Amino acid sequence: MTPTDPPAALAQPAHDSVDRAIVIGDSRADADAAALRDAVHEFNFVTTGYRDGRNLACFLHDNSGRLVAGIDGFTWGGYARIEYLWVDEGLRDRGIGARLLAAAEAEASARGCTNLVLDAHSFQAPDFYRARGYVEVGTTVDTPVGFTQTLFQKHLGVEPVPADGRRDAVSDAVSDERRARFYNDTEAVRAPRVRCDGRATPERVRG
Repeated sequence: MTPTDPPAALAQPAHDSVDRAIVIGDSRADADAAALRDAVHEFNFVTTGYRDGRNLACFLHDNSGRLVAGIDGFTWGGYARIEYLWVDEGLRDRGIGARLLAAAEAEASARGCTNLVLDAHSFQAPDFYRARGYVEVGTTVDTPVGFTQTLFQKHLGVEPVPADGRRDAVSDAVSDERRARFYNDTEAVRAPRVRCDGRATPERVRG
């Protein structure tokens, strides 16, 4: 969710298209999907006043360059959302997923986010999130059929930042100290170093 100016094509929509037949299909043009996202994002930015969307991501690769773990999401308007978290089966039960999530939380806190949300299907180990302080907000059933999907939320203990982006020096210092403390603590852990930021820089682990 990176703020962008609305495409020229969206500035003055052609209203003569509203009477056309609506046909739902299973294919799409990437340009159309991007334009749709831009339109929704622009509406969100204008309506809320928040234009601070940033990626929140980290991707781990082995020595051959193969992706073996990663986390991907965004921060915007004082909250964070994780959309994908995955660890290769051969590297599970080594704490990498927990460290990816903790790193995302630390970075989100440093950016002033008050809470983090994510969702998990019943076959995606939702207890992993419950054990780390995430609270169930709601659950859908048969999504997909035979399984549930739960929305989780975790308060990060950060004071809210207004839409105008103003925050005092004390709040900035607290965020900087929290991030520094987290990264210093992780140096003592014998596992791949994990850090999440807006650049989604590749990290490597030994296979």
